[in-house]
Amino acid sequence: MLNAAVQLCENFGAQIVLVGGKNPDPSKKQKIDANISKMSAQLKTTAVKHEVVYLPSTGFENELMKYATANGVDMLAVTYYKDNSTLFSSD
Repeated sequence: MLNAAVQLCENFGAQIVLVGGKNPDPSKKQKIDANISKMSAQLKTTAVKHEVVYLPSTGFENELMKYATANGVDMLAVTYYKDNSTLFSSD
């Protein structure tokens, strides 16, 4: 998904915001941080601007939508973990 997002950003002069949940569980926090770090490293090899934002994990779906609305986000690309049954996941 990241490669597709990079291509869209290159085509439209957009930036990527990597969003993670502020999870108090140490193992889940480690997983989130590792994924954000990996994606950030990949993005540094491109010309696409990016930033990292952490939102509260409680009510993550609502927090994400509030962030998107407040920041004029035009598109969301959401991934989730296989061990989680919800589409939006902060863990």
